[in-house]
Amino acid sequence: MTTVRIFGPGASGTRFLTNTLRHYLPSPPLGGRLGLHHRNNTHAPYSEISPECFKELDLRVIFLYADPRNIFLSNMKFLGCSEEEMKDIRRHHIERNVGTDDVYRVAEEIDEFCGLENHFDSWLYSNAPFKIAFIKYEILLSNSESIADFVSIGPR
Repeated sequence: MTTVRIFGPGASGTRFLTNTLRHYLPSPPLGGRLGLHHRNNTHAPYSEISPECFKELDLRVIFLYADPRNIFLSNMKFLGCSEEEMKDIRRHHIERNVGTDDVYRVAEEIDEFCGLENHFDSWLYSNAPFKIAFIKYEILLSNSESIADFVSIGPR
């Protein structure tokens, strides 16, 4: 049985994709050709996840990531930031960052805050013994056919 696991740094759509795939993949132990596992820490770097999580023989992993600025804002909302505070954060970001160099500088600041680059790299350079698809949240919907192919969902 092919097993699909979804990982990401958090605030990057893992819950959305998991809930979407639940409609197409049975959750073990219901059986079938495919299974969707959503257990343990889906937001941890590769090196911090127990090898026990990857014991399935035919495992496919989707690593979902997003623009670091969106992750930062999503986390701020999760932590209780009001809509007005969110607008102020966005406004401050736009006022402060007009050029490309500034955007890279802010991305570095956000990365330092969240550790996103190290988290992503832990998966990208993991030498994992299973297939990993890296999908950016902002283009998730336009990649639905590729995702279906990766997890082997046939036509319904």
